[in-house]
Amino acid sequence: MPSNALYLAFLEQTASVPVTIGAGQFTVNGVPAASFEGLGPSAYSMLYLNGVPQEQNIYTLTPTSVTIDPDGATLFAGTPIMVQIVSLSVEITGS
Repeated sequence: MPSNALYLAFLEQTASVPVTIGAGQFTVNGVPAASFEGLGPSAYSMLYLNGVPQEQNIYTLTPTSVTIDPDGATLFAGTPIMVQIVSLSVEITGS
């Protein structure tokens, strides 16, 4: 069964070098996040900048932060950043 979490933050400063954003700067369902939950071998993540999905190779996600490497591009202050984590699990029921 899949579970889905969508974390939202806004970039505080313009950046053209790798920037690390702590999980605590994000909200999930309007509530401040303590960490990025659901990461693991049976999960996948997506990063969205301005609502546009990004390639996996421009970011690194850990339970406590996301690091974005814009590879020379400029990320402007106020840019919405969304991290989506989809966790998959199996439920086995007896017959």
